[in-house]
Amino acid sequence: MIKSGFIGCLLYCSTTVWAQVNWMNFEQLDSALTKAPKPTVVFLEAEWCAYCKKMQKEAFTDTAIQQLLNDKFYAVKLDIENPNPCVFDGKVFNGASNKGFHEMAYLFAEEGEVPVTPTLAILDMEFKFLTIKRNYLSRKELLNLLRKAH
Repeated sequence: MIKSGFIGCLLYCSTTVWAQVNWMNFEQLDSALTKAPKPTVVFLEAEWCAYCKKMQKEAFTDTAIQQLLNDKFYAVKLDIENPNPCVFDGKVFNGASNKGFHEMAYLFAEEGEVPVTPTLAILDMEFKFLTIKRNYLSRKELLNLLRKAH
């Protein structure tokens, strides 16, 4: 009895599609915006950032947030310490070096300051800032921001 229940659970879990945010990088965003413009959500994170991990675990796993992000926005994630350069809007942005963070991350920082994590920015279809938050956002706060932006 227990064995058949366990096997049934495994079969159900293996056929269930788990929802998740369809994250992309800036190069993928560049071509996506050309084909079908829509607002963009940018999430700046770092491997060592505890609040980034908390947002990933608590906010970005919420089904309502996932659905809004996947249906109404492009979702871009950038590790501010990513060493790889990227091309966006015809410009090359250098990756992080031992002297600083990824050049793209500085576009989302306070003027003259270094990027902070977590940072979440919502941009319109012309890539103008609708809102930017440079702190942890709870599930409720993020959902409210996304609903207002859409």
